Amino acid sequence: MERFISEGMDEYLGKTPVPWHMPGHKRKQSNIDSLSNIDVALNMAMAVDVTEVPGTDDLYNPKDMIKNSLDSLAQVYGTYASYYLVNGSTGGILTAITACFRGNNENNGKNKILVARNCHKSVYNTVELLGLEPIYIYPKKLCARGDSPHVYSIEGSVNPKEVEKLCTANPEIGAMVLTSPTYEGVLSDIKSIAEILHRYGIKLIVDEAHGAHLPFMSELPASAISCGADLVVQSLHKTMDSLTQTAVLHVIDSSIDEDIRKYLSVYMTSSPSYIFMYSMERAISLAEGRDNSEYLRCIREFRDRVSKLSNVRLVEKKDVCENGGFDYDETRLVITTRYNKAVLNDSKESAVSGTYLTGTWIGYKLDKIGKIVVEMTGTDYAVLISTPADSAEDFEHLYRVLEILDGEIDAMCGNGESGIKSNSPAAFAVENRQGISSENNISSEQIKGLIGTKAIDNVYVYPPGSYILTRGEVITEAIAERLIEYVEQGKEIRGKLR
Repeated sequence: MERFISEGMDEYLGKTPVPWHMPGHKRKQSNIDSLSNIDVALNMAMAVDVTEVPGTDDLYNPKDMIKNSLDSLAQVYGTYASYYLVNGSTGGILTAITACFRGNNENNGKNKILVARNCHKSVYNTVELLGLEPIYIYPKKLCARGDSPHVYSIEGSVNPKEVEKLCTANPEIGAMVLTSPTYEGVLSDIKSIAEILHRYGIKLIVDEAHGAHLPFMSELPASAISCGADLVVQSLHKTMDSLTQTAVLHVIDSSIDEDIRKYLSVYMTSSPSYIFMYSMERAISLAEGRDNSEYLRCIREFRDRVSKLSNVRLVEKKDVCENGGFDYDETRLVITTRYNKAVLNDSKESAVSGTYLTGTWIGYKLDKIGKIVVEMTGTDYAVLISTPADSAEDFEHLYRVLEILDGEIDAMCGNGESGIKSNSPAAFAVENRQGISSENNISSEQIKGLIGTKAIDNVYVYPPGSYILTRGEVITEAIAERLIEYVEQGKEIRGKLR
């Protein structure tokens, strides 16, 4: 990809223009006596922080460098059009859903949207903002038992057959939105789902925030862009070399492009950052020209080594595909252990509440042993994001930390199928919570008392940012148990429960 924005900025700044316009820092160094590292970095960024003035371009009415870059962007991805997003994938989700339901044809009066229940909160917020009626589809939990024994439970794929059932029962559905890949790397069968939806005249929006790298790695599952989706949103900062808050919205269905451009200007800032746009163009250019063979070799070698540990496990593609999932992104590292709650409940010895190896505990131990900060933790697993920026040395360090953790689990737990040693659960429960803070101000008993009542707010844990409850939903016993588990693990429940 040719770097038009980079070249255009260099040309403009090379003329040494004198700014009597915003931004207020005027591209000058800050007058600070003692500059910290962040001050130095900000000064460098300010020096190239230009805005829409004669000689540059306008993101919402591009005619020069940005237009050329956007044209090149669409060619790289093979789309009808692709757009830079300077307020992240959230802005893309808002734009995509609104364009489908508030566009020129108003979607023929349809006011229902099919939503995968594990979608990001931005989907729910847009649905509420537009007054749409959500029809939820629930990805099946993946439960796989390995050799030793090993059980985990993560969100799986969206079932195409369930999609068809809901479309048949709800002719007012105008669009569907789903997440693929998920935070944990699980992909859905976008091709089959798109074919079903299109037979019913329904648009497919795919939140591919965690799959921005897929178009550039042919050995991995295909991007939704090439599988029949109408609109695809990708976060370039999650798995590519781009700054936080940068994303791209891809338009495959040309009939909706005019509405997309209209609502991009509604939801995005009127002062788009050239630094962000430069970062995105650069990241895509780097991804397009990168040889990923060494990176993928490191991933596979790392996975092979971890598979030989006694207690620590990685979710593998075969685990997903053999248990109802469609496909899996092997660059996503989901770490769990053989001593999770499901194993203990199946064991001959009774499991003591709070003594299984939780995702929170795994994340805490990785930080304590090797200063490794994980992306997120689930109830019994931790998610680590790997990218081509990770070197062989990085993977070696991670393996050594997991090796130490594996040994500590051996010392603390039994090696037999009965799980945690009967003489150690009390001591383990203390370590399981040590160093883990909680900002919750509601007890387990108080949550139990809410069963049968309606939620007064949208309730979630972040990350991943999917709503556990939406405003007005009934708090069931199952949901209460899930919330209690989060509270006991020290996670912060966001949104008012009472």
